[in-house]
This record gives sequence, C-alpha cells and structure tokens, in this order.
Amino acid sequence: MDETFISPSSGFASMAIAVEAGGDLTLEDVTLSGFAPMSSGDGGTSGSTGPGGALWITGELGARSQLNRVRIEDSEGRGGGAIIVSRSEGGFEPEFRLQLIDSIVSNNRATSNIQDCSGGGIAIFGGHALIQNTVIRGNRTVSDARRGGGICAQGAAALTVVDSLIAANAAESSGGGIYVESTSLEIHNTTIQENEVLNSLAGDGGGLTSMESDVLITNSRFESNVNRTSFTASTLSHVGNGTLVLQGAAVVSDLGNQYAVSFRDAKSTRISDTEFSGRGAIVVVRDTPLSMERVSMMPWEADLPAILLRGASLVAIDLFISKLGGETRQGSAIDAADSVLRVFGCHFDGHRAVSVAGDSTSGTGGALYAEGSDVELSGCTFDANTADVSGGAISLRDQSSLSVINSTFSNNVAGRAEALNITQFSDAALRNVTIADPNGSTQVEVTISTLTLAGSAVEGTCSLFASGGDTDSLGGNVVTTESCRVFGAGDSLTSDLLLHPLALNGGATPTHLPRIASPLLETGFSCPAEDQRGQPRGEPCDAGAVERVQSDNNLFLDGFEW
Repeated sequence: MDETFISPSSGFASMAIAVEAGGDLTLEDVTLSGFAPMSSGDGGTSGSTGPGGALWITGELGARSQLNRVRIEDSEGRGGGAIIVSRSEGGFEPEFRLQLIDSIVSNNRATSNIQDCSGGGIAIFGGHALIQNTVIRGNRTVSDARRGGGICAQGAAALTVVDSLIAANAAESSGGGIYVESTSLEIHNTTIQENEVLNSLAGDGGGLTSMESDVLITNSRFESNVNRTSFTASTLSHVGNGTLVLQGAAVVSDLGNQYAVSFRDAKSTRISDTEFSGRGAIVVVRDTPLSMERVSMMPWEADLPAILLRGASLVAIDLFISKLGGETRQGSAIDAADSVLRVFGCHFDGHRAVSVAGDSTSGTGGALYAEGSDVELSGCTFDANTADVSGGAISLRDQSSLSVINSTFSNNVAGRAEALNITQFSDAALRNVTIADPNGSTQVEVTISTLTLAGSAVEGTCSLFASGGDTDSLGGNVVTTESCRVFGAGDSLTSDLLLHPLALNGGATPTHLPRIASPLLETGFSCPAEDQRGQPRGEPCDAGAVERVQSDNNLFLDGFEW
C-alpha cells in the first residue's frame, strides 16, 4: 500500500490539518506523526493555533472529515491528542462530523482538561462520530488532562464504535479507554482491554465511563482493564440519568477487591447473554433498576459479593453465579440492602460467608444476604454454599420478606440454619421447595419472624419456634423430624424423603428427583402449574420442587430404581 507520511518540520511544532466551515476532508493511506498545537509562544501566526494535535474539525458550519487507512501517532493536543471535533456552532449538521475507518490512533497525548473531557487519542464535542475497524491504542491524558484516555465524547450527538480495538490507553481520573458524557454511545463487536485509570484517590471506569448518557453495547469484550482507585469500577461505570444495555458481552476482570461494573443513579440498566469471569466478576448497583437475562458470573478469589444492591431493584431470569474461591463477609452471590430482588431461574453454588471480629452480620448468608429487602425466588437451586455463623444459603433480616417457589436447597453448610436463617421481624413463605442433604446443623431457623410452608419437603432439623418465631402450614409438607413438623392438612412425617442425588434432571438447574417410592409423591395440593424443571404438575401433585413424571421412570438412573 502506498502511504504518505506527514510530520512537522524540524523545530516547528504545529497542528497538521484544520477543517473549517464547509470543509469536507477525505484522507486515505496517510500517516500523521509528531504534531502538537501552536501558540503565540511557539512563534505561530494568527489562524494557525488550535486545540488539537494532528487534526482539528472545527465547530463551524458543515465541517467534516473521513479518514480511511490513516495512522495518527505520537502527537499532542490540549484536547484530543490526535483528533478533536469541536462543538457545533449551529446551522447545517452533516451525518458524520468524523468517520475513522480501518485506521490506527496510537501513542498520542492530551494535556488540558477541556470541559472535563480530554481525550488522549480523540476528543469529540459535537456531531456524530463513527469509528470502524480501527485500533485506538496507547493514548493517554497527561498534565492537567483527566478523562478519556483513548476517546472522550462530551455533548456530542452520538459516538458509534464498531469492529474496533480500544487497548492500553490511560486516563488520570475516569474512562481509561472511553469516557462519554451527555452523548449517545453504541459499541458493537469491539474489544476494550488493558486500559487504565491512574489516580489512586479518585477515579472510575478503567475500560469505560458513561455519565448522563444512553449506552448500547453488543457482542463486545472487556478484559483486564484497571482502575487504581480502590473500590470503584475496574471495567465499566455508568452514572446518571441514562440507560445502558449490555448484550452478548464478556467481562473479564483481574482485580479481586474491586467491582467490575458499577451502576449508580441511572435511569435503567439491562444485561443479557453476558458472562462475567475473573477475580473481580462483580456488579454493584446503587439507586438503579437493573434487569438481567441469561447471565453467568464466575468470580474467583474475590472477597466482595458478585452482585451488591443498595437501594436498587434487580429482576433476573436465568442467573448463574458460581464462586471459585475467596471469602465474603455476607451474601457472596448477592448482598441486598433496602432493595427489591426478583429472580426466576438461578443456580448459586460454592459461595462462603466468613465471620469477622467486630462485624455482627459477617458470616451470614453464604449465597444471599438480604437486609430490609423484598426478595422473590422461583426455579432456583442453592447448593454447596457455606456460612460460618448462620444461613448457609440465605440469611434474611431487618424486616425483609422472602418468597421461594419451586426451588432446591442442597448440601449447604452453616453453624446453624444451613438453608435458611430468618430473623429480625422478617417474613418468609416457601411453596414447593426441597431442602435436602443436611450437614449436621439445623436446616431452617426462624427468630422473631414468621415462616409459611406449603407443599415443601425438608430433610433435617429445624428451629421454628425459637425466640418468638412463628410458623404456619398451608398443608402438603413432608418433613423428616418433629422439629420441622407443622400440623397442617396433609402434612406428614417420614424417616427418609427417598430422593436421588442432586443432578441435572431436565431444566436449567440441578434438582433432587424423587424416587419411585418417595413419600413426596402425590402428597401436595394447590401446587404451581409447573415444577422447577418446567414439567407440568399432576393432581394431586408432588411435594417439593420436582414433580415426578412418566418420562422420569428410568430403571437405572443411579442404580436400581426403588
């Protein structure tokens, strides 16, 4: 490919190109290198000064530029080390003020904090910009410049990034890769990796920060972004009265004591078909509604909850959170305070809450901790979770409410209340729930609270009447000890629930399938229309989370069936 190189003459730092009123510039197969804005102190003449490094698209009427196969490198601007697009001054506005296609913007620097938006590589203050199949790498803010190591957009109409790589950029305070404010942002099929926020005292969004903006991200990957400020978002921060949609994405965070994603005071947020992994696969939500669908989270060695809710609401469908190491004080999967939580289909396993001296709520709620919150769970499985003190799977306190339907608790461990700890004037209702595989402690504890059981199965002991606890039965329950027995219509006591081991028996979550001779069969009534697996229930229905149906009658599920 033939390529033209443009650089300043020796001893004459200057801006390469300014696109002014009516200007329509197209550059192809060009390298711009080593430029910086002139000032009167540099010996510049009137009209030659400007804020940008290599290219300045002014805000004057109709100014625009298209760059194809262009490289801009080693340049410096007061704003936009490589390119700056100024705020529109009114009049005719072209479809795109900037199109950057099949290009590279690398190792440029912004030196000034122009309206809190610097842009080590590119600064955009007006119009619509398109960045396609382009690499934005190694740019940074220096001196007084603060935000947007790779790209900064403030007050622009829109920024669209497609099929691109935003990598190894750095900002002083926010948006190591990208910072947008009051700008519509779309990112598609793009990788944002190894970007960094440098300030150890105040900063946010190592990969991306959006403020008061609507953001759509699809089929993109965030990986190994860093924020040197403790307890803020290493990867993505979304703040203010805007919406965010994250769809078909992968978020990999290497920092174990930091949130990967933070939502705060936002209008709405939605995550779907997305996987969080790494040491800091963590989402924090404050005063924001969040919806999740088909999301998996696999934090390892993180000592923060996978999801932290504060004054927020979360509605989730098919949410899977597995802890692969690390210990949390409470609610290793979800820690909710003054929030609303609705989850339909979930699997939480391998979580642990550890006791810490001087922290009265630590060591409670191995998987889920709810304080002053309203929680509804359906079609969920909690297994192999641990709490040092109480609530191996769930701890509910401080006037919280809990509804659990068609769900399974298995092989959870705690000092007491291996499955459920319900305390401090809270209310819980279980309908067609299976609690199995105890580990030597009580399975359910109710203290100064109320519990209602319907069509459920409990293996192990309970503490249902301690310290003012109140229980009620709507009937059809099967329990294995007198301590759990509630005297409602159709309730029964048995020595063995006769369940198969926890396994995938159909549906998205593991369950305990009742054996052919199980006392759970046809003992329930007024059950949900379907069981945890989505299988239709009969009449009379089976107690517990799983309805044994004709297709389950296999002779050799795990040995001779009986």
